[in-house]
Parts: sequence; structure tokens; C-alpha cells
Amino acid sequence: MTLVKLAWWSGGLWLGCGGLLVGLCILGGLIENAQRGWRGAILAVARELPLILGILPLLGPITLVIAVVVARRDHRVRALQQVCSGPVLAKRAGPLTEAEWQTSADPVAMLTGLPTELGERPARLFAIACCRRIWHRLSDERSRQAIEVAERYAEGRATADDLRDAEAGASAAATLLRLSDPEAGAGAEACHDASSPQVNAGAAAERAAHAHYRALAAERRRQAQLLRDVAGNPFRPLQPRSFPPHVCALARACAEGARDLYPLLADALEDLGEVEAAAHCREPHHVKGCHVVDWALGSR
Repeated sequence: MTLVKLAWWSGGLWLGCGGLLVGLCILGGLIENAQRGWRGAILAVARELPLILGILPLLGPITLVIAVVVARRDHRVRALQQVCSGPVLAKRAGPLTEAEWQTSADPVAMLTGLPTELGERPARLFAIACCRRIWHRLSDERSRQAIEVAERYAEGRATADDLRDAEAGASAAATLLRLSDPEAGAGAEACHDASSPQVNAGAAAERAAHAHYRALAAERRRQAQLLRDVAGNPFRPLQPRSFPPHVCALARACAEGARDLYPLLADALEDLGEVEAAAHCREPHHVKGCHVVDWALGSR
């Protein structure tokens, strides 16, 4: 709802409610003073009319609050309908700079502005990480199953047929929830994007963020951090090299979910002179597909 529409809507509500209130007050006054005759009743109401009209300005703030609430609800419904059923549009026409990549809080713009295309595996793992952040919003078990299968597929532990079956279940769940619970429907659509054979990481991220609609900006910022964890710095990618067995063992344990071993992996990498990779491992949050872990394991 635009500001002009909001102004017209609130003004109409103000005048309509005010007119109705004044009309009811006048009618009540006429009925109350009916025993005085119609002239006496009119005079009695006329004496009270300034007080009645004085109530009108008080309706302004009330109607404005109502208008804002309705406008926000209307915007939420439209945004959720668009993100559930329409395409997720690219948010950037040209490539990002390195500084923008490091500070951006918009994962869709980051993905569309990458200097080189993100590979299928990291793109899928990023989409999966976004969906795992809304796990509590996935009310249909088929959505969760799709994410589990998609993760196994990214790790080479599920077949293309498994992925297609999971995608079909996720699509059915999204269709069911789209109208009954738009935020849950957006989350289900994100799971469908993440489990599609042609993964759409940008759409998965945007739809997963809308499943947290009241914290949309904060969720996008968190997703941007996830994307940097998975993709690393595309402007200065880590160069392939071999690692001692103990570093590979630590990286493998981190990949399998041992988050408490990231500081030890950081120390081991720092001993090898990999200062930038070590600094990343000391950051507090990592997901499956962390670019440093994959780099140490030779998965990139």
C-alpha cells in the first residue's frame, strides 16, 4: 500500500468513523430529549454539538494506527504471495566488489553479483543451511525429508532418483501450505528449491528468509554470513595444496559435525602459514560445506 493510498484510506476511515459517531450522538440526543418536542430536542442537541465535534480530532491517531496496521498486514500478505508463487528476481545487474562481498547483508544480491558462478555443491549446501535455520517452521515432514535427502545427495550418499522423489514431496508440501500458512509455505518452497536437481540457491534463501517475515532483514544478514562461510572469498580463493594427515583428520571431524574442533583446525592451519583460513575457522558459526573444511579435504 502506497503512502497516497494510506492517506486516502486513513482519511476516509477518519471521516467515516467520525461521521458515524456524530450521527449516533445526535440521534441519541434527539431520542433522549424527545419529550421536549422536536424543537426542544434539536436545541438540546445543538447545545451539546460542540462537545460532540470535539471528539473528532481524537479519532485521528486511532484511525492512523488502524491504517498502519492494515497497511503492514496488506504488505506482508502481498510479499508472501509473491515469494511463494512468483520468481525471485535478481537484485543486482553487475558484479560485486570485494568490499561489498565482505559487508553485504543481501544473499540474493551476493549470488547474482558473484564474479564466478557458485558450484552446484556449495550452492546446494548454502540453500540447505538456509532451510535448516527455519527447521521449526517446516510443519510438513516432507519438507524436512527433502532437506535430509538433498544434503546426502550433495555428499554423494543419495541418488538422483532419491533427489527427484524428495523434490516431489517438497513440492506437494509447498502447494498444501501456500494458502493456509503463507510463512510456512515460503519455508516449504525454500525446501523445494534446495532439493531441486537444478538447485536455486537464491530463491531458497529469499523464501527461507520470508518464513521469518517479522525478522526478514536480520535473517538475510545471517544468510549472508552463511554464504561467506560456504563460498569463502571468491576474489581471493584459497589455493589448492596438500595437508598433513592430522589436518585432514581435523577437517573431516569438523565436516561430520564436531564444531568444537574448529579452533584446533585453526591452530593447525596457522602452523602451516594459512593465516586467513585459520582466522575463518576461529569465527563462531559454521555449517556443512564450510569452504575451509572442504578446501582441506580437497572437496573443492
